[in-house]
Amino acid sequence: MIFTGLLLSVTIIITLLIPSNTVDATRSSDDEKDERKKKRIIRLALLRPFGTKQISSISDSFVDWNNYLPCDLKHKNNSDEEVIVDIFLSFSQSYEKNFNAQASAEKMLGLFLSNRNTEKEGWARCFRNIHLIEANIPPSKDLYLPTEANTNELWVNGPNQQYLSSMEQILKNNEEQYDAVLLLEYDCVPIKQFWLDTFVAEAETGDSFAILGSKYAGNSWNTSGSSLPLALQHHINGNAMYNLTHPLLLKILTQLREESVTPYNTVPYDYRISQMLVEGMLGVKPDLPGTLVQNWEQETGMKLKDNSKRFDRWWNEYGSGKPVRESTVIANYASTN
Repeated sequence: MIFTGLLLSVTIIITLLIPSNTVDATRSSDDEKDERKKKRIIRLALLRPFGTKQISSISDSFVDWNNYLPCDLKHKNNSDEEVIVDIFLSFSQSYEKNFNAQASAEKMLGLFLSNRNTEKEGWARCFRNIHLIEANIPPSKDLYLPTEANTNELWVNGPNQQYLSSMEQILKNNEEQYDAVLLLEYDCVPIKQFWLDTFVAEAETGDSFAILGSKYAGNSWNTSGSSLPLALQHHINGNAMYNLTHPLLLKILTQLREESVTPYNTVPYDYRISQMLVEGMLGVKPDLPGTLVQNWEQETGMKLKDNSKRFDRWWNEYGSGKPVRESTVIANYASTN
């Protein structure tokens, strides 16, 4: 089994490949306008997760947003189709128990308010608010250790549980009822203006989806890609848009929670989602580290659950609707080209 650092520790480059006339063309027909209204994103949560290793750099990760604004401020507050966007800054552990994380969060809040109040064209004006949330993972379990992928059952527990906890907290925000979550890790770098506007336009004008994002687009797999597991080849990187109104995504999140205390948690969450879908579509079962599975079954006295029938039902119900879409706005090159 191959586990690589490309799955979670990645550099994502936001590439605005959709020309402006393509976006405008989606509004040329009354029927298309009506269809877009049905799929409109009214409230969007922009999730920025960070851990103990990113405490000192999380605020710096927003600097490029002034050079490449998330939205076109000229059109902000001038349209009845405006999307309300809130930032969720998610810490993997507890702010209260980590002074440096608390200080970094306070710095980030100050930066947000200062940018919005003093900069006429500051990036913060693209957002309504910024919220601090925490996954509250115990330090001993807040791990990301790719070199121990075949020996340590908690090697990717940190990113997995932070993703799940953050998504659940946003889902449970009954006052706001967000339509979607756009997850952008600290090393997600914009390179074009109005990238958020363009991503939202892409999400609203294409086919309905559960997940909208990018497969690996780098060149590291040029010679070996075809030998990798199908689920790995076709997995959508975790930096993506997640449609909270799609029933398949809700089933996936529930499944991840059920699996969080099993050997399935030894697979990075974005890769695990792909495994679920490939198993449902083709019946291909995931290849897990055998030693970890055996140890878990011996320690718990339980047999690892076979989910093939469940995933098959999912695919029969939602597969024809193309629940996973590849984006032309965000690209995953990891550490290559």
